Amino acid sequence: MPEVEIEVGGRNYTIACQDGEEKHLKKAANLLDTEAGHVAGSAGRLPESRVLLMAGLMLADRMTSSGETEKSAEERISQLEERLRASETKVGNLSAELEAASQGSNALDDKVSNEALAKLASDLEAVADAMESSANA
Repeated sequence: MPEVEIEVGGRNYTIACQDGEEKHLKKAANLLDTEAGHVAGSAGRLPESRVLLMAGLMLADRMTSSGETEKSAEERISQLEERLRASETKVGNLSAELEAASQGSNALDDKVSNEALAKLASDLEAVADAMESSANA
């Protein structure tokens, strides 16, 4: 099991870790050291243990907030994916209707088929606009 030398709050520590986790441990120690520096600079004269406790709590709070933000983003992505699938289905249906209307136009009155084609084109544009606004939201 490798041991890693880290520095936190101006003190050196030797920490054991699993193989391959050395870089991750050093990165985490640097993050804690940076946060401890911020706490020490803004809180005045505090005992080292209190500075490290506050730094750890602040990092834990950020991690918790990030997790909540990530969960919210994942839920929003899921909703957008559902809306996209529904829009794709509607576009497919409208395309099929448009194709059927254009193939059957010989048997239909030109005025009726033109109106139907205009309505389908309008519906397709509305679906495309809805997909675009969902993607931008």
